[in-house]
Amino acid sequence: MPAARSVWAQVAARHGLAEADPDRLAPGGFGDFIFHVETDAIFDVTRARQAGFSGMHRRSDAVLIAHLDAMRARRLIP
Repeated sequence: MPAARSVWAQVAARHGLAEADPDRLAPGGFGDFIFHVETDAIFDVTRARQAGFSGMHRRSDAVLIAHLDAMRARRLIP
């Protein structure tokens, strides 16, 4: 993210973030890997739950929010 490097440095300074270098947070190669998929990865677990697999307790949005809260607590994101 060379184009956004200076913007992230400003955001990091303004919010007192732990890391001002975006490449140390998420190397560019990771984004290239994770977003370059040949097929969509969309899953619906409704049928699995109907078949008795009810061990999933947390909703995906709750998991995402928990991860964002953890990153905020570590001062990785504002």
